[in-house]
Amino acid sequence: MYRYIGYTGSMTGIGMFFVVVAAVLLIVILSVILYKVLANKSIKHEKQEVLKKEEDTAIDLLRQEYAKGTINEEEYVKRKTFLLNN
Repeated sequence: MYRYIGYTGSMTGIGMFFVVVAAVLLIVILSVILYKVLANKSIKHEKQEVLKKEEDTAIDLLRQEYAKGTINEEEYVKRKTFLLNN
């Protein structure tokens, strides 16, 4: 009788190949996006730690100056407030 030539409704041959390629490509793209997001968070965290260490060092130096008596209490409070707010 009448025979349909063309798509038979099954995924064989070249159709299956494109499905596999699309799936692999999707996995690669999602992996790269996930890597970039996690790497960016790690870099931001490291930068915050460095800034915190620098802030702690500045405050330690300020405390040392105050302990030596090279600055008075008013100057100490003023500088400390400035360091903590910036």
